[in-house]
Amino acid sequence: MGSTPTIEDAESAANSTQPSPPNRKRSWRRRFGYALLALTLLLIAGLTAGVFWLDSRTGQQTLIRLASDQAADQGYELTIDGVEGSLFGTLTIDRVALAKADQVLFTGEALRFSWRPRGLLSREIQIDALTAGRLAINIPPAQAPLEETSQSLGERLESAQAAINSLNLPVGITITELAIAELAIT
Repeated sequence: MGSTPTIEDAESAANSTQPSPPNRKRSWRRRFGYALLALTLLLIAGLTAGVFWLDSRTGQQTLIRLASDQAADQGYELTIDGVEGSLFGTLTIDRVALAKADQVLFTGEALRFSWRPRGLLSREIQIDALTAGRLAINIPPAQAPLEETSQSLGERLESAQAAINSLNLPVGITITELAIAELAIT
């Protein structure tokens, strides 16, 4: 014979069809993962916006002002005029001048710099073109007489060569085109 369902049987059937309550541990981990993903996306968006801002006219003027301020902190006056183009491609500068105590030490005119920033991902600075219409370098006279040394010229050159060879850059540098139309050293 069939048995008649009881109240206990109905409660147990209802309990077996109801989903179990969410696992609090899994819920907490899922929320943490979503928050971490959101923060990562926000960081990427901020960096991307920063790169685009740096390449804008305002960003370039800010970088020029920062460079001039740094030079001024060291007692130099840096002037950069006529910047056009992109920091992340081809950049042209009409004139750059560096002076100290009313004496111009360096002047560069009609400068062009073209590079591929993607090369940095492989630890390589890839410069397609580095050109100048005119460079003028003014070497001021020595302030103090040179010290006498017991080293011969050959020994000093070997020492300088060893110092140059010991320099290790964190990236490789490749320059495809390097051109200076006029160079003046005084």
